[in-house]
Amino acid sequence: MPKLILFDFFNVIFLSQTQQGVINQELLKKIDELRKKYKTGIFSNSGFMLKTPFIRAILEKHFDYILSAQDLNLSKTNPEVYPQVAEKFKIKPEEILFIDDQIKNITAAKQIGCQTILFEDNKQLLRDLSSRL
Repeated sequence: MPKLILFDFFNVIFLSQTQQGVINQELLKKIDELRKKYKTGIFSNSGFMLKTPFIRAILEKHFDYILSAQDLNLSKTNPEVYPQVAEKFKIKPEEILFIDDQIKNITAAKQIGCQTILFEDNKQLLRDLSSRL
């Protein structure tokens, strides 16, 4: 059972398929439910959007933690970043459920023992979350 559910930002929380992009409101509602039982966080390779005051204000309402891999001087494709994330939150890598839309990031997290879900769309993610939690 995970203690922390980490979500990628781009294409999971921030749907950037359109030029302007849009926050995934449907998923945020689910995250608010999950926060009753689990810690939640954003884990992104890119820190610039996470530091934008408007975006950060939205994220802080829905997530316990906001972390950029840049802050750790590593990429999410590097398996070494996940033990650092776990240490930062005082948990084991196996206690992290990491959700990302990139198979290369999922593969790196799995190598170190994290639980993972590859994000395709909300319907699939909500189904996978309900079967795993």
